[in-house]
Amino acid sequence: MAEATTNLQDYLDNLKANARDTASGGGYNSYVGIAKAGWDSNYKTNVEEKREDLYTELKTQVGFDNFTDTQKALFEEELLAWEKEYFTTCNGSAESIECREAFAIKKDAEKARSETTYYTGMTASERAAFETGRASDVAALEASLAVAWLADNQPTGTAEGTSCETTVCEGANQCCGTSTPRSGAYVTPALENICVDQTTLVIS
Repeated sequence: MAEATTNLQDYLDNLKANARDTASGGGYNSYVGIAKAGWDSNYKTNVEEKREDLYTELKTQVGFDNFTDTQKALFEEELLAWEKEYFTTCNGSAESIECREAFAIKKDAEKARSETTYYTGMTASERAAFETGRASDVAALEASLAVAWLADNQPTGTAEGTSCETTVCEGANQCCGTSTPRSGAYVTPALENICVDQTTLVIS
Protein backbone atom coordinates (compact mmCIF):
# COMPACT_ATOMS: atom_id res chain seq x y z
CA MET A 1 0.00 0.00 0.00
CA ALA A 2 2.84 2.41 0.86
CA GLU A 3 4.10 2.38 -2.72
CA ALA A 4 0.63 3.10 -4.15
CA THR A 5 0.14 5.96 -1.69
CA THR A 6 3.54 7.41 -2.55
CA ASN A 7 2.94 7.12 -6.30
CA LEU A 8 -0.40 8.90 -5.99
CA GLN A 9 1.02 11.70 -3.85
CA ASP A 10 4.02 12.12 -6.14
CA TYR A 11 1.70 12.55 -9.10
CA LEU A 12 -0.43 15.12 -7.25
CA ASP A 13 2.72 17.00 -6.25
CA ASN A 14 3.80 17.03 -9.90
CA LEU A 15 0.43 18.41 -10.91
CA LYS A 16 0.85 21.25 -8.44
CA ALA A 17 4.38 21.94 -9.65
CA ASN A 18 3.13 22.03 -13.24
CA ALA A 19 0.33 24.40 -12.27
CA ARG A 20 2.87 26.69 -10.63
CA ASP A 21 5.16 26.62 -13.65
CA THR A 22 2.31 27.51 -16.01
CA ALA A 23 0.64 30.09 -13.77
CA SER A 24 -0.27 33.36 -15.49
CA GLY A 25 2.14 36.26 -15.35
CA GLY A 26 5.30 34.28 -15.91
CA GLY A 27 4.81 31.43 -13.46
CA TYR A 28 4.76 31.10 -9.70
CA ASN A 29 8.49 31.71 -9.24
CA SER A 30 8.13 35.17 -10.75
CA TYR A 31 5.59 36.14 -8.09
CA VAL A 32 6.53 38.07 -4.98
CA GLY A 33 5.10 38.16 -1.48
CA ILE A 34 1.32 38.35 -1.40
CA ALA A 35 0.98 37.06 -4.96
CA LYS A 36 2.44 33.67 -3.98
CA ALA A 37 0.22 33.49 -0.91
CA GLY A 38 -2.80 34.28 -3.05
CA TRP A 39 -1.92 31.58 -5.57
CA ASP A 40 -1.37 29.03 -2.81
CA SER A 41 -4.69 29.88 -1.17
CA ASN A 42 -6.55 29.67 -4.46
CA TYR A 43 -4.99 26.31 -5.36
CA LYS A 44 -5.76 24.89 -1.93
CA THR A 45 -9.40 25.99 -2.07
CA ASN A 46 -10.19 25.17 -5.69
CA VAL A 47 -8.06 22.09 -6.23
CA GLU A 48 -6.72 20.41 -3.10
CA GLU A 49 -9.73 20.78 -0.82
CA LYS A 50 -12.17 19.74 -3.55
CA ARG A 51 -9.96 16.73 -4.30
CA GLU A 52 -9.79 15.82 -0.59
CA ASP A 53 -13.58 16.00 -0.34
CA LEU A 54 -13.91 13.76 -3.38
CA TYR A 55 -11.44 11.22 -2.04
CA THR A 56 -13.21 11.13 1.34
CA GLU A 57 -16.56 10.52 -0.34
CA LEU A 58 -15.16 7.81 -2.60
CA LYS A 59 -13.42 6.03 0.27
CA THR A 60 -16.60 6.06 2.32
CA GLN A 61 -18.57 4.77 -0.63
CA VAL A 62 -16.37 1.73 -1.20
CA GLY A 63 -15.66 0.98 2.48
CA PHE A 64 -11.97 1.81 2.21
CA ASP A 65 -11.35 1.69 5.98
CA ASN A 66 -12.36 -1.97 6.04
CA PHE A 67 -10.04 -2.96 3.17
CA THR A 68 -6.87 -4.96 3.58
CA ASP A 69 -3.62 -3.21 2.66
CA THR A 70 -3.66 -4.95 -0.71
CA GLN A 71 -7.19 -3.78 -1.42
CA LYS A 72 -6.35 -0.23 -0.33
CA ALA A 73 -3.36 -0.27 -2.66
CA LEU A 74 -5.59 -1.35 -5.55
CA PHE A 75 -8.00 1.49 -4.79
CA GLU A 76 -5.17 4.03 -4.81
CA GLU A 77 -3.73 2.58 -8.02
CA GLU A 78 -7.14 3.00 -9.64
CA LEU A 79 -7.35 6.53 -8.24
CA LEU A 80 -3.97 7.39 -9.74
CA ALA A 81 -5.05 6.03 -13.12
CA TRP A 82 -8.20 8.14 -12.91
CA GLU A 83 -6.22 11.28 -11.97
CA LYS A 84 -4.01 10.80 -15.03
CA GLU A 85 -7.01 10.29 -17.28
CA TYR A 86 -8.73 13.33 -15.71
CA PHE A 87 -5.70 15.52 -16.39
CA THR A 88 -5.36 14.29 -19.97
CA THR A 89 -9.07 14.76 -20.66
CA CYS A 90 -9.20 18.29 -19.29
CA ASN A 91 -5.91 19.27 -20.88
CA GLY A 92 -7.27 18.18 -24.23
CA SER A 93 -10.80 19.53 -23.86
CA ALA A 94 -11.63 21.53 -20.76
CA GLU A 95 -15.12 22.18 -22.14
CA SER A 96 -16.00 18.50 -22.55
CA ILE A 97 -18.59 16.98 -20.27
CA GLU A 98 -16.02 14.33 -19.31
CA CYS A 99 -13.93 17.13 -17.84
CA ARG A 100 -16.67 19.39 -16.49
CA GLU A 101 -18.44 16.54 -14.71
CA ALA A 102 -15.45 14.27 -14.02
CA PHE A 103 -16.15 14.12 -10.28
CA ALA A 104 -19.78 13.10 -10.78
CA ILE A 105 -18.77 10.43 -13.29
CA LYS A 106 -16.10 9.11 -10.91
CA LYS A 107 -18.58 8.97 -8.01
CA ASP A 108 -20.97 6.97 -10.15
CA ALA A 109 -18.17 4.59 -11.14
CA GLU A 110 -17.18 3.94 -7.52
CA LYS A 111 -20.81 3.50 -6.52
CA ALA A 112 -21.15 0.78 -9.15
CA ARG A 113 -17.91 -0.81 -7.97
CA SER A 114 -19.03 -0.72 -4.34
CA GLU A 115 -21.99 -2.92 -5.22
CA THR A 116 -19.61 -5.67 -6.38
CA THR A 117 -16.39 -7.31 -5.17
CA TYR A 118 -14.37 -5.04 -7.46
CA TYR A 119 -11.72 -4.29 -4.83
CA THR A 120 -12.20 -7.28 -2.58
CA GLY A 121 -12.49 -10.27 -4.85
CA MET A 122 -12.37 -9.63 -8.60
CA THR A 123 -9.35 -10.56 -10.67
CA ALA A 124 -7.81 -8.04 -13.10
CA SER A 125 -9.62 -9.64 -16.04
CA GLU A 126 -12.92 -9.59 -14.15
CA ARG A 127 -12.45 -5.90 -13.37
CA ALA A 128 -11.73 -5.19 -17.04
CA ALA A 129 -14.87 -7.07 -18.06
CA PHE A 130 -16.87 -5.14 -15.47
CA GLU A 131 -15.71 -1.81 -16.89
CA THR A 132 -16.50 -2.92 -20.44
CA GLY A 133 -19.96 -3.94 -19.32
CA ARG A 134 -20.58 -0.48 -17.85
CA ALA A 135 -19.78 1.39 -21.07
CA SER A 136 -23.42 2.00 -22.00
CA ASP A 137 -24.25 3.14 -18.46
CA VAL A 138 -21.36 5.60 -18.50
CA ALA A 139 -22.44 6.94 -21.90
CA ALA A 140 -26.00 7.39 -20.63
CA LEU A 141 -24.78 9.24 -17.54
CA GLU A 142 -22.56 11.53 -19.62
CA ALA A 143 -25.51 12.25 -21.90
CA SER A 144 -27.78 13.19 -19.00
CA LEU A 145 -25.07 15.35 -17.43
CA ALA A 146 -24.47 17.09 -20.74
CA VAL A 147 -28.17 17.83 -21.20
CA ALA A 148 -28.39 19.17 -17.66
CA TRP A 149 -25.31 21.34 -18.13
CA LEU A 150 -26.58 22.77 -21.39
CA ALA A 151 -29.95 23.52 -19.80
CA ASP A 152 -28.21 25.43 -16.99
CA ASN A 153 -25.79 27.23 -19.31
CA GLN A 154 -27.81 28.33 -22.30
CA PRO A 155 -25.65 30.38 -24.70
CA THR A 156 -26.90 33.80 -25.78
CA GLY A 157 -26.17 36.44 -28.37
CA THR A 158 -23.82 35.31 -31.14
CA ALA A 159 -22.58 32.18 -29.35
CA GLU A 160 -22.92 28.73 -30.88
CA GLY A 161 -25.82 26.79 -29.44
CA THR A 162 -28.06 29.83 -28.94
CA SER A 163 -31.72 28.94 -29.36
CA CYS A 164 -33.31 30.20 -32.56
CA GLU A 165 -36.73 28.75 -31.96
CA THR A 166 -38.21 32.24 -31.64
CA THR A 167 -35.33 34.49 -32.79
CA VAL A 168 -32.86 34.74 -35.67
CA CYS A 169 -29.20 33.76 -35.43
CA GLU A 170 -26.88 36.73 -34.94
CA GLY A 171 -23.46 35.08 -35.28
CA ALA A 172 -21.35 35.26 -38.44
CA ASN A 173 -21.88 32.35 -40.85
CA GLN A 174 -24.56 30.82 -38.60
CA CYS A 175 -27.83 29.21 -39.52
CA CYS A 176 -30.75 27.90 -37.49
CA GLY A 177 -31.35 24.20 -37.60
CA THR A 178 -30.38 20.80 -36.26
CA SER A 179 -26.80 20.30 -35.10
CA THR A 180 -24.69 17.26 -34.33
CA PRO A 181 -22.42 17.62 -31.27
CA ARG A 182 -18.72 17.30 -32.05
CA SER A 183 -17.26 13.96 -30.93
CA GLY A 184 -15.77 14.26 -27.44
CA ALA A 185 -17.39 17.60 -26.68
CA TYR A 186 -20.95 16.74 -25.68
CA VAL A 187 -22.43 13.29 -25.54
CA THR A 188 -25.96 14.27 -26.53
CA PRO A 189 -28.42 13.63 -29.35
CA ALA A 190 -28.65 16.06 -32.25
CA LEU A 191 -30.03 19.42 -31.07
CA GLU A 192 -32.87 21.22 -32.84
CA ASN A 193 -33.52 24.93 -33.34
CA ILE A 194 -30.06 26.16 -32.41
CA CYS A 195 -27.56 28.48 -34.06
CA VAL A 196 -24.45 26.79 -35.45
CA ASP A 197 -21.89 27.18 -38.21
CA GLN A 198 -23.85 26.71 -41.41
CA THR A 199 -20.99 24.86 -43.09
CA THR A 200 -20.35 22.14 -40.51
CA LEU A 201 -23.62 22.04 -38.52
CA VAL A 202 -21.48 20.94 -35.59
CA ILE A 203 -21.22 22.38 -32.08
CA SER A 204 -17.59 23.00 -31.25
